[in-house]
Formats: sequence, structure tokens, C-alpha cells
Amino acid sequence: MSSSVTPMMWRRSTHCSHGQCVEVATLPDSVAVRDSKNPSGPSLQFPKQAWRNFLVAAKTAEFTIQRIFLLLRAALLRARLAS
Repeated sequence: MSSSVTPMMWRRSTHCSHGQCVEVATLPDSVAVRDSKNPSGPSLQFPKQAWRNFLVAAKTAEFTIQRIFLLLRAALLRARLAS
């Protein structure tokens, strides 16, 4: 049996300059993010709702040090509970 794999369609911001950006690909149930300087390297995958929440927070400048700490702490707790 043969299986076909659809390549991911990576995109980056039009604001990207000097190749120091992230690239994003939309998957059926998640969003993948990778370093544009290392396209053959690893990517991180996030549930679509988590990515939407991130974008809203970025657009509304919610990223204070305290907020980032709380988000990371919540993500670590969820990861521990899932394992």
C-alpha cells in the first residue's frame, strides 16, 4: 500500500527581513512553527486554539514578563497532566 504525504505549505510574515523569522504551516488539527534559518530542523506544533490565543495576545501586547511566565507555567502543568 502506498501513502501520499502532502508537503506542508510554510509561510512567513511580510515583515520578515534578514531571514531571522519563524515560518508557520497550518495542519488539519494544529499549527507548526519552525525557524526560517533552519528549515530542515525541528518544528513545534500547537493546537489551533492555542495558536489563536497566542496571536490575540501578541496583537494586544499582552506579553509582559509576568504573563509569559504564567503561560509557560500553565503549559508545563498541562504537559505533566497529559503524561
